[in-house]
Amino acid sequence: TIQLAAVGLVIGECASMAVSVFAARIHFSKKLPESLPLKLSRPELFSRLFSFAAPLCATRVCLHLLGTIESSRIPVSLQLFGYSSHQALSAYGVYTGMAMTCILFPGALTNSIAVLLMPTISCADASNNQSAIYSAIFQCTCFCLFIGVGCTAVFSLCGNFIGSALFGNVLAGQLIRMFCFLCPFLYLNTTLLSILNGLGKTGTVFVHHTVSMLLTLSLVLFAIPRWGIFAYLAAL
Repeated sequence: TIQLAAVGLVIGECASMAVSVFAARIHFSKKLPESLPLKLSRPELFSRLFSFAAPLCATRVCLHLLGTIESSRIPVSLQLFGYSSHQALSAYGVYTGMAMTCILFPGALTNSIAVLLMPTISCADASNNQSAIYSAIFQCTCFCLFIGVGCTAVFSLCGNFIGSALFGNVLAGQLIRMFCFLCPFLYLNTTLLSILNGLGKTGTVFVHHTVSMLLTLSLVLFAIPRWGIFAYLAAL
């Protein structure tokens, strides 16, 4: 049931948090980072941490809130385009559960790079090592574009086969081929946002996410009823 899936997510997140806390305690018990501002008082340290954490938290809340509104409005907009209620929910379910699962799968590699990149960029920025920052940005941008363009080519050529072989669904293959052109943007976006966070531009990331989601939501509300699922591709 869906309740069991929710319990599984909670258990997984709790386990991840426990492992992270345990690993952090082991690391910091051996050696404190040299750049730790030990001279700062607790209120000053909390203030600095909060200035970075607050925009990150606001970004996540905004993404989930606007994402929920978007998810609830897409089937309604598809019905206004001419789909029946069953067709609209079915098409959206195939898109989210099948097509985007395949398209986002290679993103596991770029997401891992983004996670590892953030502390590297932060360290280079703290030491004012601009050459290291430029080198990391250039190499990661080239790599993500290479992966994205390659995945676009593969999904474009083999989308129908993937949809039929994995899901036994013709519509899934069609949507994979349609939305595969998002790959370079999706993979590169994750890495660039991680770089901005590493540079301390969390407020900028919040503004970018908010404007992006509002733009997408406005097109979902006003463009999909007129042009259908193609308008959602344009919105993304």
